[in-house]
Amino acid sequence: MHNYAIVKSLDLTRVGGLVAVLTSRYTADARNPAARREIDSRADLIGALRFPAGAFSAAAGTDVVADLVVLRRRGGGDERRGLSWASTVTVPGDDAGSGEPVYVNELFATRPDLVLGHLGVDRGMYRERELTVTATGDLLPALVRALADLVADARRRHLTFTPRPATVVAPAPATAATPALSPMTQESSFVVVDGTFGRVEAGRVRPYSPRYRSDESELRRLVRLRDEARAVLAAQVAGADDAEVDGAQVRLRAAYDTYARAHGPLNRFRTARTGRVDPDTGEEILRRIQPRMGGFRDDPDWPLVAALEHFDDDTQVARPAAIFTQRVVSPPPLRVGVDTAAEAVAVCLDEAGRLDLDRIAELLGTETPAARAEVAGLAFDDPTSHELVPASAYLSGNVRTKLAAARAAAATDTRYEANVAALDEVLPRQLEPGEITAGLAPRGSRRPTSRRSAPTSSAPRLRSSAWPPSGRGQFGCTRAGGVRCACRRSGGRHAPMPSCCSTPA
Repeated sequence: MHNYAIVKSLDLTRVGGLVAVLTSRYTADARNPAARREIDSRADLIGALRFPAGAFSAAAGTDVVADLVVLRRRGGGDERRGLSWASTVTVPGDDAGSGEPVYVNELFATRPDLVLGHLGVDRGMYRERELTVTATGDLLPALVRALADLVADARRRHLTFTPRPATVVAPAPATAATPALSPMTQESSFVVVDGTFGRVEAGRVRPYSPRYRSDESELRRLVRLRDEARAVLAAQVAGADDAEVDGAQVRLRAAYDTYARAHGPLNRFRTARTGRVDPDTGEEILRRIQPRMGGFRDDPDWPLVAALEHFDDDTQVARPAAIFTQRVVSPPPLRVGVDTAAEAVAVCLDEAGRLDLDRIAELLGTETPAARAEVAGLAFDDPTSHELVPASAYLSGNVRTKLAAARAAAATDTRYEANVAALDEVLPRQLEPGEITAGLAPRGSRRPTSRRSAPTSSAPRLRSSAWPPSGRGQFGCTRAGGVRCACRRSGGRHAPMPSCCSTPA
């Protein structure tokens, strides 16, 4: 669980950001290096410190040996510059004899200065021979010195925090170094520029390489398929004529057929045995394994691409969706006026994704100063970006930072006093350390799919009752989207499984 939390934290950290965690020694000392390799694929290890056993017994109620691990998020094209910590070695000076050898991470074996005590082997909580660290003096001064050395070493290797740009820079003209991005490109989108892969990070394209070179052709076809699907939707939203929409659909179908011939359906999967049995049906539980696709499942437009086909989980057969032959979206209606300021704000956000005071005034049929007065409380002038921001966005997120900026601005401009008052109202109470707890999800809260069942939503919608029984005492029900599920039959009647469907018995 510790390793999962570390990897998840890195995934949520932007490039150049730092992640510091306190974790048990098993993150570094486990014989299986898979977790450390997964972490190393995302971040550089700046440094690590190992604490004596019992250092956190008062706070956490455990005597386990713990490590402070400091990581720096690495970009897709950046070279690895962190400390090496993938391997483990036997504890130096330990004579295992006939007992099982005790392993320690190579980093601590070669850098005893990173251990805040004496590294040795003793009787542990779970086995006869276990690694332990014995304090050799006052911990606090030793920790201060070790942290100072860690920071100095990180600065020498240029592995320090990279701050976010203070201002938003307008996109530069298209050059070889900074290619022009499509208006439909989103943060984290995959792109192909001059035949090479990239990924959008903070508005710029950074080099990207799939983990396996064999995935490059599939990733290239998926990027093209996504772009063609977006082009079809853009033409339909713009109200293009039939000839233009038909041409976009033909290109989309060609891209889809090319992909399907080379790789198969978009939503394909294979199953692997888990060795467990579903207690409701008595059938073996299988695990779904999705194709790698070069990482394209992390693209923000993956749901759009996956929706290009209707996929049957049972037969692994796909058929094209309506977007290939029909108009699936309509141009937005032109709004010429609204009744309230709240409606004007909603229309403005729907049309442009941001607030335009002139457009709000036009919708309300009034002058710009009067329109600004009407949207008071619905929108706020952001002293940082100097833009008009809807209240839902301004009064959420890091409100403490926004409040500090608003107070500083209000000291010289009374316009921002309303910001201070509104932010004060939504400011959450600062929790004390003793009020913060963590709980585990109940066992069995997520149940893997059985051999005959398909994943279902919490509130499935049914559009037909059944198709012929399978011959094994089950009925199949078809939910919206053509997804089938398996339900039990009792006495010739349809007895729905609660986790499967809601068709009346």
